[in-house]
Amino acid sequence: AAYSVLHLGVFAAVGIAFSWLGGRVESTPAFGARAAGVLVLLEVLFLGTAGMASDWVLQELGWLTVFVANVLAVGAMGAWIWPASDHGLGPSEADATRSTSVMTGSVFSPQILRIVSSSKPRCSTVVSQSRAMVWLGEVLGATPRRRSPRDPQFMRTRALIAGMVLSTGTLAAQELRPGFVDPEPVLRAAAEAIGTDRLRCVTISGSGYTGMVGQQRLNGYEVDWPRGEPLANYTRTMDWEAETMVEEFDREPGRNPASWKYGLGWRGGTPLQASSRQRFVVKGLHGWHVDGPGGEAVAARPEDVERWQLDLWLNPHGFLKAAMKPGANPRGVWRWELGEMGRDGATTEPDKVTVVSITVLDKYRVDATINSEHLLQRIHTWVPDPVLGDMNYEHEFTNASYVDVGDGVRFPTGWHHHEGWDDNFQAQSINAGHNAFGGTFADVQPNRCDNPATVPNHVRRASFPIRVTTEELAPGVWLLGGASHNSVAVEFADYVAVVEAPLDEARNLAVIDEVARLVPDKPIRFLVNTHQHHDHIGGLRTYMHIGATIVTHWKNYDFYVRDVLNFAPRTLSPDMVSLWPPTELAEGYQYETVRENHWLNDGSRTMHISYVQPLAHVEGMLVAYLPGERLLIEADLFDWMGPRNTWPVTATAAGESLYRHVRRLELDVETIVPIHGQPVPWAEFVRLVGSGG
Repeated sequence: AAYSVLHLGVFAAVGIAFSWLGGRVESTPAFGARAAGVLVLLEVLFLGTAGMASDWVLQELGWLTVFVANVLAVGAMGAWIWPASDHGLGPSEADATRSTSVMTGSVFSPQILRIVSSSKPRCSTVVSQSRAMVWLGEVLGATPRRRSPRDPQFMRTRALIAGMVLSTGTLAAQELRPGFVDPEPVLRAAAEAIGTDRLRCVTISGSGYTGMVGQQRLNGYEVDWPRGEPLANYTRTMDWEAETMVEEFDREPGRNPASWKYGLGWRGGTPLQASSRQRFVVKGLHGWHVDGPGGEAVAARPEDVERWQLDLWLNPHGFLKAAMKPGANPRGVWRWELGEMGRDGATTEPDKVTVVSITVLDKYRVDATINSEHLLQRIHTWVPDPVLGDMNYEHEFTNASYVDVGDGVRFPTGWHHHEGWDDNFQAQSINAGHNAFGGTFADVQPNRCDNPATVPNHVRRASFPIRVTTEELAPGVWLLGGASHNSVAVEFADYVAVVEAPLDEARNLAVIDEVARLVPDKPIRFLVNTHQHHDHIGGLRTYMHIGATIVTHWKNYDFYVRDVLNFAPRTLSPDMVSLWPPTELAEGYQYETVRENHWLNDGSRTMHISYVQPLAHVEGMLVAYLPGERLLIEADLFDWMGPRNTWPVTATAAGESLYRHVRRLELDVETIVPIHGQPVPWAEFVRLVGSGG
């Protein structure tokens, strides 16, 4: 009711004003220039106000509505000038129709306008509002005498009025749907509460922890991602204007890939971290890492760069700045939240919060939970992952962690980051890994962003082509390399078996094409999976897509069928299975599980698949042995990425377990074929283990 009264009053006022203005201009031509200047200024102010108002109400349709209204007005001018006789209308009918055309901003001919004005309610509402404006002006005596439509002065006056009135009849306020709230006041209050407009950049320092996402020993109840080495002397500088983030820290070398920062991105088979001091930089579309002071900048892979750039905005000030960007399209909802006990203590009183979502990097829908104190306590989105698909990705901040750093700026010092659902009790998934990064960064220096990063030329030019190299290890046995991870193809009488589907779909599609070239007339019937670390299973779905049966240890089965090989949509990076889901996913006959030993045999060639244990590295590890060729195919138990004929000086604990496993099963091995690196003579491996063999 209030809206209707206000609406009527506005249209009455506008009708009177413009009717009076039209008459004044017609009677006093000299007044026209001044009126035009004022009206142009008012139009600019009105369009800006209308655009913002409509953006609040209509979200993504708001500015489009105002733009369309302007286009309609231009058409209205032409429709008014267009002679009535050209349309077969009588003078009074044409005059009435033109009046409606001008006031509504219609680009249609009078015949079409008559149809529109009598059809859909939304169109007729605009027409009715415009007629009401003119009618109110006439009733109140402000409408000038009617002139001939052919009168040039009359035509100029009507065109001027049409240009000013165009948006008034088109911008229609719409009420929010139930459950939704206007996000603008919420964002404005949050920005004011933490001083976002007074923070251009920030540097934070402290100590942090890391989670090795995808490197869990097994998937199970309350099994988190394994912790990596602590991040000492950690420093992060975030410059939102330059879209740059620099992270530096000290970490014990020799234990993880140099390209891995924390969380996602672990790729075995790549160079290990050699120095303690590490530096990771993202600037716009480019990212790189530096292993040690004075080290060479090594370009980061595109998927890592995009995730690092996303992290620049997944903090309270970054989110609020991103919400102000064009295309952010904020939307708001509300809910009652009962804080989790681990984060907020024994909470018994729910807090009414607002959840505002925006679009970041033109791709990611990011939502922030803003509490009654106008503080952002959770910032959440999803990121693509070859194994888990659209993967939960969030940061959490407690109220107590926000500190005042001067000039009205507040910034959180406690960071807690999840990759994967915080699902210890397996309500949604078998995998319970989630803690990927966090720490206390109490040294907060606002607006300190010295030494802006410059993208090295070789980083700017870097590319990551997919390359598959083929080495025949024996007749019908090929090592498919060319990347950090290998696969091995073995030809049988009627089919091909492939050992390992690492990394991602793109890599495995290239490998599958190469297998089809080598053995064009036989299907890939089996995919033998060594273990469930994520950098080794990113292609399982690809092999299921082509119809292969997955052979794996039984301890991996629940994780695979529930979390990995499923029908769940993948919206951020769709793969073959999500786009063309095979029937076999629901049937369940595309799996063969191994407990101790398993054989593939065609009468002439045999593959013996066996379970290796005990291992601290991972549970459910399989190796594949070809007795006829005396080849042992294994992953992560003994890797060698160096040149051939130059071997490491010692074996690891996992290598010793492999040695005992081979001796226990009395396997006659001549060559080890690692998934990471080059084939190694068994004799050299025995020498490293330190046993007589």
